[in-house]
Amino acid sequence: MNTSILKGLAGALLCACLLLWAAAPAASALEVTEAPLNPEFVKYLEEQEAPADRMMTAAAASIEEGESTDEICGEIPSPVTVAWPEGSEVQTTSAFKPAPSESRYDLRDEGRVGSVKDQGHCGSCWSFAAIGSLESTLLPGEVWDFSENNLKNTHGLDYTHVEGGNAYMATAYFSRWSGPVNESDDPYSEVSGVSPTGLTVRKHVQDVDFLPVRKDRSNVTLIKQAVKEYGGVYSSMYWSNGFYDEGHASYYDPWLVGGGHAVLIVGWDDTYSKENFTFTPPGDGAFIVRNSWNTDWGDDGYFYQSYYDADRGCKAVFTAEDTDNYRDVYFHDPLGWTSAVGLGSETAYAANVFTATSGNSLGAVGFFTPAPNAAYEVSVYVDPTDGPLSADGPVTTISGTQVLPGYHTHPLATPVPLKPGQKFSVVVKLTTPGYYQPLAVEKPIAGFSTGAKASAGESYVSADGVEWDDLTTRMPNTNVCLKAYSVYEEPKLSFSTAHSSVNAGDETEVPITMSRAPWGLAGYEIDVSVADPEVATITGASYPAWATLNLSRETDDGLMMRAVDLDDAVHAGDENVALGTVRVKGLIGGASDLEIAVRQIDADGGDLVTTTANTSSVTVAPAGDREQAEKAKLDVPGCTFAGRNVSVKNSGDVQVSGDRKSIKVSGNSFDLTIRTTGEVTEEDGIFNGTVERVVLQTRALAVRSEGAGEVRGSVMADLTGVPQGAAVTTALRNEAGAGTMDIFERAAGEEGLTIDAFAASLEVRTANLNDGEEITGATVLMSAPTAWVEAHGGAENVTVIRCNDGKATLLQTRVQVTEGGMTTFAATSPDGFCEFGLVAVSAAPVEPTPVPTTEPTPVPTTTEPTPAPTTTEPAHVSSQSSGGSSQSDTAVGAADSLRAGENVTLTMRTTPVTAVTLRTKEDIDGLMLSVKKATLPSAADAPEDAVYAYVEATLYRTTEDRLSGETIAFAVPTAWMKAHSCTADDIGLFRYVDGAWKPLETVFTGENGGIAYFAAESDGFSTFAIAATAGTPETPAPTVTSASAESGAVTPAETDTVPATTTQKSPLPLWAAALAIGSAALLARRH
Repeated sequence: MNTSILKGLAGALLCACLLLWAAAPAASALEVTEAPLNPEFVKYLEEQEAPADRMMTAAAASIEEGESTDEICGEIPSPVTVAWPEGSEVQTTSAFKPAPSESRYDLRDEGRVGSVKDQGHCGSCWSFAAIGSLESTLLPGEVWDFSENNLKNTHGLDYTHVEGGNAYMATAYFSRWSGPVNESDDPYSEVSGVSPTGLTVRKHVQDVDFLPVRKDRSNVTLIKQAVKEYGGVYSSMYWSNGFYDEGHASYYDPWLVGGGHAVLIVGWDDTYSKENFTFTPPGDGAFIVRNSWNTDWGDDGYFYQSYYDADRGCKAVFTAEDTDNYRDVYFHDPLGWTSAVGLGSETAYAANVFTATSGNSLGAVGFFTPAPNAAYEVSVYVDPTDGPLSADGPVTTISGTQVLPGYHTHPLATPVPLKPGQKFSVVVKLTTPGYYQPLAVEKPIAGFSTGAKASAGESYVSADGVEWDDLTTRMPNTNVCLKAYSVYEEPKLSFSTAHSSVNAGDETEVPITMSRAPWGLAGYEIDVSVADPEVATITGASYPAWATLNLSRETDDGLMMRAVDLDDAVHAGDENVALGTVRVKGLIGGASDLEIAVRQIDADGGDLVTTTANTSSVTVAPAGDREQAEKAKLDVPGCTFAGRNVSVKNSGDVQVSGDRKSIKVSGNSFDLTIRTTGEVTEEDGIFNGTVERVVLQTRALAVRSEGAGEVRGSVMADLTGVPQGAAVTTALRNEAGAGTMDIFERAAGEEGLTIDAFAASLEVRTANLNDGEEITGATVLMSAPTAWVEAHGGAENVTVIRCNDGKATLLQTRVQVTEGGMTTFAATSPDGFCEFGLVAVSAAPVEPTPVPTTEPTPVPTTTEPTPAPTTTEPAHVSSQSSGGSSQSDTAVGAADSLRAGENVTLTMRTTPVTAVTLRTKEDIDGLMLSVKKATLPSAADAPEDAVYAYVEATLYRTTEDRLSGETIAFAVPTAWMKAHSCTADDIGLFRYVDGAWKPLETVFTGENGGIAYFAAESDGFSTFAIAATAGTPETPAPTVTSASAESGAVTPAETDTVPATTTQKSPLPLWAAALAIGSAALLARRH
């Protein structure tokens, strides 16, 4: 026994106690207790008289119970060990996933363990085991070969490179960021104790889990969990060759005989036979273990260790993170945990005070917990003045429970900004259930850590967190094992949102700031731009006083800004650093992102500063008396369309209707109403539904018209969905564009009208929305003072005109609402959005008809038809709309809010179809029907020899199964009928369906002014043909006085008298509907 070492240790302990007693203030009640030394460490000291060469040598003699061996291996016990109060071993299984179900598991099968290595004649097994665990936990995703040599040579404790070490020494080396380094930077040498300095650390080890000492087979499950979830487990054990079965590469020691050795557990086999061991254990089962004695030993370098081995050694798992996780590590305990102390209970407070060396922010703290299920509370103080505390209190706190003992890093909830030279403190409250020494400290221990040093003002302890003692006054050269890690908190470049609103035509100045300059600021170069140049533009920039050298230059989409700090005015750690100010001019109403692209930012030392640039938004309000324009971007955050499905995040801008069949989303300049086929559901704050119809309503713009006063304009659109990047731009002006007014007047003239007054024009442009595809219905809403409307003869004399590509159309216009002295008109535009005008019209003067120079063809005398009975128009008819003129081949009708069983008649123009009556089976929010001239389908033959016209009818906003039937009214010139030798009884309507023409029962409803009127009952919409079912063509009359007959088209405007109604042989079931259609067709107005 080495009695000199024991005497020295006892003397040191006695001196320490005397110093503590002498230094303690008389009034202080603080009692510091120290955990006893690890018995295995004491035993190790007692055995120091064993041979100095502690290399691995074979024990030739057989082993009997209680007999010792003469070999000492490279695993040296630590003076401390983790505590495991009764029952805690079972509780700690919660730190891992559920227990593995496999009876056999081997990390080699998954490529999760490194190759077998050779420690040679050197007590470095502990280094190979620790490095092996670290490499294994990174596999299979990352393959590393770290240097065991660097760990064995630079650990810093009392042992030489050949004497040995343990997992606690490895934890100290890793947690202070001395390693790991690459094997190629410091190759292994069993004889050399020198390693290069300044090597690059490749990983940061922030967490080391310690598992309980194996007292019996109950701890097998915890080791299995650790192996499967993390990787190889560091394991110390006693080794003697007498317990090794070379034939089976197996090991079982029932008595704890031999020297300390460290290996790596990589798997298990529950069925491994107990008969395979030199001594027979109580049962089957063994761990699969990797040794560090080369591949020509054992089973290619591996062996089996019985579950029942008397192993009492340390078990640990080393994990690592990338080195960009933290930037600086602050500590006072380079040698790590060498002792544990308490203050009389399970709870104790500890604190370290540090001085910041950079402008990086404090991001995490690391400390040891010597027992399982330790509860912790961490507080951070800046500029402490009273020990570790400051009058302002903590700047951030965190708390939690650490299940497994060991060393662990805990990120702060909020990083704490620091400046170089600034003092800060980390305070930890620890509670270890059932254990009364919860604080890990570094102190000098003879034969282990005699190099430990500490100074006053570094570490503090407290029993209550209020009264604090400097630890060195109680335990000289002792520091708390408590580290702090800084993070590089990327500075954020951002625009000031306080200046991000502007009226169209005005400018605003928007400051740009950098949140922090962690390492100072030498200069910067950035690009600033507006994402949507239609909404706003950047006109210039200015710079703060520190930017004595600066430059601005226009770019394609914004401005380049450059500035240099020649006077070092910006210091490391400065916050909210002003970089400059940009001038932004609003162009039209809407919103656009302001964007920053960083070219380069330099710190004072010349290092590049990596940053993030926040995107801000500038909001431009439409403004101006003569013109207002606004762009509505329909990309709503949290609203996603996927085919016919929609998902909307629940927020203050979202409303679900009472019947849960629609979702209303409100943007800055628009509303979206999403009608769904079924009820809207909600899950995790997300509304979900199947889209039936989407209605867009833009915000109304307003201008002042010279003759009308205030005029407003907006649009509504029926959409199938909202594609990415969809937008609608509206521009309201108090005058028409160049040449547009002439086009408006020509269109009115063609309808026999004169424009008496012009109110305003509304231009509509769309992006990623196509007419007839995403847009299935377009409605223009324009409002004018009611007094102006009445001054021009009332609402019937006000109409909306559509202009596109030099052609204009008078749209069917209706009054939507009259309130607040304003009358709002709605007009459906069947051909989509373009430019529109709101005008007042009157009948054009009639020019005298010249006397013909030849004798006119006599007009046959006809009997004046019986007037149709007068009927009351249903309320929903006021919502009908149709469009067209002599320049359009399409007519459109629409109706809103129809109840089940209602009939609605839609008046048509410009096609042979004059009106359509629809009957509803159920309540319908609205419908729209378009009728356009068509041609013979390519796959079809003509239904008869004589076809007057083809038309195509399409239903929108609803489906045919919600209707119970349709009656179609149409007209044919009698001149055409005479030319084709047919009578009214021969005219019929045919529907093309399922590849064939289906004849529809047709009723002749009357004749007037050379036009014959008919009605037919249909069961759907598609392509129709108006044809004569009998007769042969004859030479047409030489003179045709009707322009419509000449052109082969009939428009209801050419007549003003209701024709008589006669009975067809097979009458239709709805004569009232047919008569109503006849009346509507003959009396239809143009607006």
